[in-house]
Amino acid sequence: KKQMEARMVADRIRRLMRETRVTDEKTKKLRPLRYSDIVILFRSLKDWGTEFANVLEDCGIPAHVESSTGYFSAAEVQTVLSMLRILDNPYQDIPMAAVLRSPMAGLTEEELAEIRVEHPEVSFAEAVLLAMKEAEEAEPLGVFYGIYQNLRKEKDAPVHELIEKILADTGYGNYAAALPAGEQRAANLYMLLEKAIAYEKTSYKGLFHFVRYIDQLQKYEIDFGEADVTGENADVVHIMTIHKSKGLEFPVVFVSGLSKQFNRMDIREPLVVHPRFGMGIYEVSSNPKLRRECLLRTAIADDLEQENLGEELRVLYVALTRAKEKLLLTGVIKEKEKLYSRLTGNALPQEPLRYRQRVGAASYCDWIVSGALSYPDRYEISFAEPQEMIWEEIGQRQQEKETQRQLEEKIQNADETLVQQLETQFSYEYPYRSEAGKKSKYSVSELKHASMLRQYDREENEAQIPDFLLEEKESYIPDFAREAAEEAGVNPGALRGTAVHRVMECMDFAALGKLDRSNRREVSAFVEKELARMMDSGELSQELRERIYPPAIEAFVSGALAGRMAAAAEKGTFYREKPFVMEQEGVLVQGIIDAFWMEDEKIVLLDYKTDRVSKQEELIMRYQTQMELYADALSRVFSTDEKKITVKECLLYSFRLQEVVSL
Repeated sequence: KKQMEARMVADRIRRLMRETRVTDEKTKKLRPLRYSDIVILFRSLKDWGTEFANVLEDCGIPAHVESSTGYFSAAEVQTVLSMLRILDNPYQDIPMAAVLRSPMAGLTEEELAEIRVEHPEVSFAEAVLLAMKEAEEAEPLGVFYGIYQNLRKEKDAPVHELIEKILADTGYGNYAAALPAGEQRAANLYMLLEKAIAYEKTSYKGLFHFVRYIDQLQKYEIDFGEADVTGENADVVHIMTIHKSKGLEFPVVFVSGLSKQFNRMDIREPLVVHPRFGMGIYEVSSNPKLRRECLLRTAIADDLEQENLGEELRVLYVALTRAKEKLLLTGVIKEKEKLYSRLTGNALPQEPLRYRQRVGAASYCDWIVSGALSYPDRYEISFAEPQEMIWEEIGQRQQEKETQRQLEEKIQNADETLVQQLETQFSYEYPYRSEAGKKSKYSVSELKHASMLRQYDREENEAQIPDFLLEEKESYIPDFAREAAEEAGVNPGALRGTAVHRVMECMDFAALGKLDRSNRREVSAFVEKELARMMDSGELSQELRERIYPPAIEAFVSGALAGRMAAAAEKGTFYREKPFVMEQEGVLVQGIIDAFWMEDEKIVLLDYKTDRVSKQEELIMRYQTQMELYADALSRVFSTDEKKITVKECLLYSFRLQEVVSL
């Protein structure tokens, strides 16, 4: 019934769009009707809003339901969830059939029936798996089998990445976006990605748990509204409740679902409650056991019913006063003659409805039809028979097939040269497609991490990705302390690195030249004095000071590298914490160089590292790309047209190994 009524409304909307003109609010002149001028109102959207929207969209009419439910019933969401279910467990008949019937595989109902007939001894899902293995690669089932196998290999990946791969490999994401209301469908799929990302932040992980989670939401009817992509100027038919339409006006208003019965459940209960009259219950005798009405309960129930009907009249009044130019009321009547014979005798010409008509109404339709019969010259009642709509739809389908046949004939008889040109144009691929996803600016750390991942690509290297690519751990911080810091939003390893860099940034290297760096006591006293000075001046916070391991700083100060830096500081050619931005292969690269100085009119580049490593090769592998970028940036800055300045040394100092690493 809902679908038939929605189809009737869709037909009327298409006719209105062809014939109707409405007054523009700004110009006060007539203009063609837009979809956004139309609203469909319901007493309640439950079981109505999504059904109407689906039928309208099937008829090519964009519609938006302003509801907090209906997300899981969206066709595109159901299709992707079915795909996830068979990736988790392929032996499920209904999800398997849903995916094969969808555009992901594109099989027809006849082809599904053939699969069932060919393998009657097993379940449908098992029959499909057997048919997939037997299918040719070029056949639709064979193509889908190849995609399915590749996706099954990725089932242990994060769920949101798996969903992205499903949409990309099957092309379903683009397909859904190209359908009527494609923006809405694409937003629903993106919302599913967001739900998957949010789920993975919980203690549960993996496809199996995510599928169970969705099943539980649907089992307990925990739904979400569809993603809201409509703005004030969106050209769509709005579907909303009568309550939500209060205070609004629209050029064209449909009030639908008028044949829905009033809710009388509260007055049919054995116990009825009234705020003024109290409680009323049935009289029940023990022997024989009989139940009969009580005068008090009858009075309370009658009063409650009149109050409920009064509220329904007020709601109907709101609905009838939302239209500025055209009001259309729709409902489904099972037997037209029976309704007319019941209401015609009660309808008096040019008279309002009497009390008994108002109280005896079972739905809005009873009031509306009775009122229209009382004023036949003012109101028009028209009927759309189901048979007529069905034959009309059959005619449209036949017309579509005929149009398709004519197009195919024209293609067969077309100029081959022109067809080749069109195929070439439509198959054109943008040559710089790989560049489209790049950002306009990268940090050196991003490029460094990407370089490390490339070196340890799973497809090119059988070894697993090292732990340091996935997370950085602090060697001397206990697990419980690290967990507490992470819960507080602090990364201990990052804090330690920040603390060391801050000390090296603020240290007085010029004073190092006057220091006997071979004397351990003198070096230790210098470091303690420098740390105290930084604390007093506010250059070093207490939190960072607690992260400093003074013996590691002392080992650096005692080394030959510190002497070279002190000599450059005395000459005024020592630089620290210098930011830069340069262009590299069409994008901007930015970073901060820890330290560099001039020796023999050439540059010595140094970067401090606090990574937990066991040998120099690990640092070289991690930071080769970063140091090359730093060297390139410095050479560009200091070189002139007359003289090119190069970087003669790229050095890393590891506070973990207490060694200088040359790249």
